[in-house]
Amino acid sequence: MSRKRVAVLCSFLIVCLIGPAAWGQVLWGYYPIGENDFTDHSGNNHHGTPVDGVATVRDPVQGWVAAFNIEPEKPSRINCGTSDPSAGGQLTVAAWLLWHGTNGNWQGIAGKSFSYDDRRWIFQLRDTDGMIQWGGSDKASLHLWSTAAPAINEWQHVAGTCDGKVSKIYINGENVGEGAGGFAPGAAKANVTLGFAEDRSDYDESLNGALNEVYILTRALSQKQVQDLATGVLPSFDKAREPIPADGAPGVLLGLLQWTAGDGAALHNVYLGTTPELGQAQLVGPGLFVPLYFSATLLPGMTYYWRIDEIQRDQVTIRTGDVWSFTMQALTAYLPDPADGAVDASTAPELSWQMGQNAVQHHVYFGDSFDAVSQGATDADKGIQSFADVNFAPGTLEPVTTYYWRVDEILKDATVSAGQVWSFTTCLPVDDFESYTDEVGQRIFQTWIDGLGYTEPTTVAGNGSGSTVGYAQAPFAEQKIVHGGKQSMPMDYNNVDAPNYSAAQRTFSPPADWTINGATMLVVFLRGKSTNKPSTLYLSIYDASGGNAWTEPLDQAMVTRPQWTEWRIPISLFTTLGVDMTRVKKLVIGVYDKPDAGGATGILYIDDIRVIRVSP
Repeated sequence: MSRKRVAVLCSFLIVCLIGPAAWGQVLWGYYPIGENDFTDHSGNNHHGTPVDGVATVRDPVQGWVAAFNIEPEKPSRINCGTSDPSAGGQLTVAAWLLWHGTNGNWQGIAGKSFSYDDRRWIFQLRDTDGMIQWGGSDKASLHLWSTAAPAINEWQHVAGTCDGKVSKIYINGENVGEGAGGFAPGAAKANVTLGFAEDRSDYDESLNGALNEVYILTRALSQKQVQDLATGVLPSFDKAREPIPADGAPGVLLGLLQWTAGDGAALHNVYLGTTPELGQAQLVGPGLFVPLYFSATLLPGMTYYWRIDEIQRDQVTIRTGDVWSFTMQALTAYLPDPADGAVDASTAPELSWQMGQNAVQHHVYFGDSFDAVSQGATDADKGIQSFADVNFAPGTLEPVTTYYWRVDEILKDATVSAGQVWSFTTCLPVDDFESYTDEVGQRIFQTWIDGLGYTEPTTVAGNGSGSTVGYAQAPFAEQKIVHGGKQSMPMDYNNVDAPNYSAAQRTFSPPADWTINGATMLVVFLRGKSTNKPSTLYLSIYDASGGNAWTEPLDQAMVTRPQWTEWRIPISLFTTLGVDMTRVKKLVIGVYDKPDAGGATGILYIDDIRVIRVSP
């Protein structure tokens, strides 16, 4: 079977976090590259020395750049001295990259390594497909792989992060890899290298391409800082960070707030309240000398929001902090999942909650009757669970049906702290993309037909559009960029040529009833990429009699948003146009362009398609 996927990607960065430091300590090296100039412009004198076949060339986009592999028989790199920018346990490497593709060799971007057996860290492209390897010694399993390769023959910003515990890789400021990572002793005397990730000349793994605007930092950047660095904006570390309790923490017992001060902070203003909008009335700790605040008046079960504004040494400049939150431990069970009132719960949910204070056991009530649950009726009584068991699996539930549940806390003295009655409504699952595997017949593109079709186990023609569902190699489904569960559907769109649209379609056999139990809304979760070219997103439904209708065209910027968006479509939109929504035969999701629009290209991720019931 032959399948082809073309990814349009534009930048990648590697970052690793460390503790507070002045800017001069954060920026280890900066190489803007001039004509025959590999000088470190950070002021730290980690100047680059060209080795063998590296040269500066004039590029029409970037100006002077460092080009490698000019003479293939001469392994090329830039040596930047043996000082270790990852000595503090964290690191950032960022650069503009022009990659000419695979050539049978591994290709280095940067590193401090002699070999696989003697390596501190490495940043390179795999020989077979150009996937990015980043992080500490792979011999010690401290490395990370990207889920996408850089685009070929396009300038892109590349970067990644590692805080000693977690590493991340970015392309165009978008996360394309994340996992456990760190650094172990190794390659102490190796040069930090650019364009070849190892400090050696006995074989060639030099970059098949060019680099420009290379930054090496001793502290990790946030995703926003990565994106800013691509535009030349240097990162700032003057905001408060590392909150304790952690942002979003449940079950907090004491109102003791701590944080790491921003660089240059002399005093700290503490804001604390019960909504994210924090103003002068919520200023509870003005002008504190130390990064610590205690409040003895916080209420059990209440969610609080707090912010630290850093007053700089000039006593005038104030750096406004981020808003964090935490929830105090309640006297009764609290923070139910699914959330109280949820309308899109799974039909096979795992119910969970945070335990109340002093609880030693949990008495669970569950059913489809509010009265039965609130009164503790026998048919709603699901028994008593142990202290550590704060989950309950009710089994398979009916779709688009409301259920009620309650958890009473049994205390040490055998008294009962009755919980409130919570409710949720299940959805009707259409596709959560979890069932697809890499086995023939169960692959994602054998259910969602694209422009290519497939050949195994039988030949099925494509739909004639410019779409490609799934990846060219296993795993065929997307397993990193997901909304829920462990998989989503990637769909490349290429509308350059006629018919100027790209679509993925699924057929239901037997036809599906999407009006069951008063269902009112179709929901699709979508995510694009900032590097996608804008285009019009649409969805169409066909019934078993051939009737069909399309949604109104959406904002073309939808496909460029690098975050999950919930797309809600009223069932009535289709029924008023004559589609029988009790007999849905085919669902189509696509992207189209007008023939004279030039044709857009990009990739979409689709997940958690479901039908729900909500009030108008």
